[in-house]
Amino acid sequence: MASTIDPATLVPAPGAQLIANIPDLQWRDIVAFSDVLDVSVTPSREPEPGEAPVDRFVFAAASLHSDRDGPADLSIGSERGYVAWLNGKQIHSRASDQPFAPDSQRIPVELRRGNNQLVLRLHETRPGHSRIALRVIEPGTALPRIEEITPSIDSDKGHVLTIRTHTSVEPDRAPVALDIIGADGSVISNKSANRGVVAEFDTSSWRDGPYEIRASTTDRWQQPQVTYIPWYKGDVRDGLRQLIDAAAAAKDDVPGNHVKMLAALAKDRLGSIENATPSSWPLVHAALMEFEELQQEARGRAARVRSGGFVRIAYKDEIDGSTQYCRAYLPAAYSTHKAWPLIVYLHGYNPANPDYINWWSVEQRHHRIAESRGTIWIDAHGRGNAQYAGIGDRDVMKCMEEAKRRFAVDPDRVYLTGESMGGHGTWRIASRHPDVFAAAAPVYGGWDFRITNVAGPSQTPSPQSALAAYSLEYASSFANAESLLHVPLLVIHGDADAAVSVENSRHAVRLLQRWGYDIRYHEMPGWGHEDLRQQAFIADWLLSHRRKQEPRIVRLRSVDLNAASAYWLKVAAFQRPAEITRITAEVQEPGVVKVDSTNVAAFTLDLPQALRGSSQKLRVIWNGETHEFAGTGVTEVGTRSTPATLAKRAGLEGPLPAVLETPFAVVIGTISTDSRMREMIQAGADSLAHQWRSWQRQPLRIIKDTELTAEHERTLSLILLGAADANAVTKRLARKLPFSASRNGIAVDGRQWKIRDSVLQAVYPSPLAADRYIYLVLPTSPEGMYFWRPQLVHFERGNALTTFDWLIQDGRRPPPGTMDPNAAHVASGVFDASWRRQDRWTQFRDEKAETWSLRRAPPQGFAPSSAALQAAAGRYELQPGTVVSIRVDGNELIVDLPPQWSQPPLKMRPESDAVYIISSTSDTAEFVRDSAGAISGVSVESNGSVIWAKRLP
Repeated sequence: MASTIDPATLVPAPGAQLIANIPDLQWRDIVAFSDVLDVSVTPSREPEPGEAPVDRFVFAAASLHSDRDGPADLSIGSERGYVAWLNGKQIHSRASDQPFAPDSQRIPVELRRGNNQLVLRLHETRPGHSRIALRVIEPGTALPRIEEITPSIDSDKGHVLTIRTHTSVEPDRAPVALDIIGADGSVISNKSANRGVVAEFDTSSWRDGPYEIRASTTDRWQQPQVTYIPWYKGDVRDGLRQLIDAAAAAKDDVPGNHVKMLAALAKDRLGSIENATPSSWPLVHAALMEFEELQQEARGRAARVRSGGFVRIAYKDEIDGSTQYCRAYLPAAYSTHKAWPLIVYLHGYNPANPDYINWWSVEQRHHRIAESRGTIWIDAHGRGNAQYAGIGDRDVMKCMEEAKRRFAVDPDRVYLTGESMGGHGTWRIASRHPDVFAAAAPVYGGWDFRITNVAGPSQTPSPQSALAAYSLEYASSFANAESLLHVPLLVIHGDADAAVSVENSRHAVRLLQRWGYDIRYHEMPGWGHEDLRQQAFIADWLLSHRRKQEPRIVRLRSVDLNAASAYWLKVAAFQRPAEITRITAEVQEPGVVKVDSTNVAAFTLDLPQALRGSSQKLRVIWNGETHEFAGTGVTEVGTRSTPATLAKRAGLEGPLPAVLETPFAVVIGTISTDSRMREMIQAGADSLAHQWRSWQRQPLRIIKDTELTAEHERTLSLILLGAADANAVTKRLARKLPFSASRNGIAVDGRQWKIRDSVLQAVYPSPLAADRYIYLVLPTSPEGMYFWRPQLVHFERGNALTTFDWLIQDGRRPPPGTMDPNAAHVASGVFDASWRRQDRWTQFRDEKAETWSLRRAPPQGFAPSSAALQAAAGRYELQPGTVVSIRVDGNELIVDLPPQWSQPPLKMRPESDAVYIISSTSDTAEFVRDSAGAISGVSVESNGSVIWAKRLP
């Protein structure tokens, strides 16, 4: 979409405000014309007595493409009155507001071949949404009825509430039952009326506060249809004051943070509490209803866990001490007298990466599938843009654990589905926890960079080493897919998807079909990266399956020990690091198990009685060798190479990003006698804290080395900033760790690198706690500390940056065109099963790196010249059709990204006149000059790969 219009041709009503340029809205090309857009600018302020009424117009413009000249129908849904122009000619107008319903108006139009310009002028006279849904359809097309009924509040003046059951009178259709529901779940009043009829309720005896109106009916097939509309009795400012006061007095714990979040949600929707008026309740109803329910529960009433209930599950994530949320929707007939199926839904990537209160659907209080399919529906947050890996995976599993604890869940009917990044998460989480799910349905998600570069053919070079090949396996959505032997799969993808190539799904489906897995594929011709309208179909398919409890065959394929466990089989140790583990175990007869494996040093069997039989003996035929065991219970087969305290094991095997999967803190070294070193360590901690906050919207635990307590050491993994001469904790642990750094170089488990101005990162089991890590950042100098770039996750996309356990960085910068993400490292590697370094699992930098440009840490207080900043400003082409703009802001550069990326601008801080650091990611950008001295382009290093952007005239 575009917001460019000519306001001079559109005359507002006398005294109305004209808004032609809509701030903070990023329009995009329409992919699906049934998409619902909200073009509200800011909440309208209700006029105080004596003031002129609020009256303004908001414009939205779209380009509609047609392959031919000819007739078409424009189907529009809008809750505001509007006027529509097509190619400069007025085609339709509607003076009054209506309840929002897609396809409520159908307008015959004449389209011309090519692009047709549509302009809508919406008339805003009240606060709240300005939602629009529109699509172009062929004349005569029979549209499905998206909403069976569209009820609305006609009036709530005095003590009479009038509710219209539907936008039009339809006496031949099923009547509508209206239930007024209070915050404690009780039905205050109810009535039944024909469609389109207005029902009246006497509210004089009802208490002030939020309510929900449930409108129930049946469709032509006698299937139940339920719709909810909000309502607030009284002055909403009274409820807001209670919420704000409660938030101000709330403790810093899960219940208190829940209330604080609701207060922040209300403030955000109003712009400020001062904007509230008696009629502002539509903007804050969801927050106030949830707050009232929490208050009812504090009084001992079951306000949320009820028929048709909404429960925002809140819990404390020990990773960073933050309060996390997921949303649970209960079925209309929910009770604790039976166990209910549970569908977990994973959302897609949100490029805006907003605070939680601005994520999609956080205010949604009811879910159609939960109501119509008799299932609990969970919307997991997955720590936002975290790719459902690491902390994202933990969040989803914790959400399910809490749901099973709080609700009556049938453990044999738990399902997983998701779209886009959520489709990737469905593949990933289901294959890492296959014994949890009865079935899974990934929708246009999942990728393997050997097949595609997400949206198109792969541009990843063939791996040149086993370590590089393993890194590609580690990043694939399908790395553990073989583990899905007993999890039926439904894969759906549109063949016109420009965001995630359909080749990804085709590839995965071909593999699993070839292996004989239970997989069904639905490819939708002409559909893109949009709502495929398949949610009800997916739910019906999922609900037809039950979990396999005691399979006779278990097959596992895993990139790590954490996911090498399911049902009655668990891999306890591997033989070689950075290599896929495969194991298939089949119970040939009770008490006899045949096992075939690669890269497995030890595994355990915990056979259920049905598979073990009555015998007290267990015979295991492992890779052709027979082993006999006596007794029952868990049986371990094979040997671990070292004592368990020094062995890699599930949950304590690296790589570097794994430290984020444990509760952790950053420990700042303060004991260096070099003030420059102390400054660089503090700057590194500040940078990491900024990146964590920009990604997770949460503060980091940051502790000085001299203030670390025994409790911290016992419960937390520690990211230690500073070598033994700079960090008191590093100094105390130095004799227990196989790492060191001095002015002349770095040592890793006996191997020396004589290199100045460099920094080591390494992860290792903590000598202070059994299930925690030490993550060491050991610089050789203050300049070396400057080059520390945390190898954890990409702090925008959320994917892990490395599969190494340790690496050494310095200021060498790869030339443009470098595609190996590890090329810039002085050295890097993985530890073996005993946490020891070996040359065979160490990657050394190519000698040609000595000819690469060498970055230098900027002097204290450095600022680039004005001429250098101005010379860098301009437009740069990343690839044909993809252009970024760079502008000057003080002593920094600002990168404005393409509108279709829907991402905020990037800040670049200067390292020199030519080199800049992207603040959010720590990527480096170098402006390159041609032989005439003019800037010809910029090379951006992102995790070792170097992208070239050509300067445009």
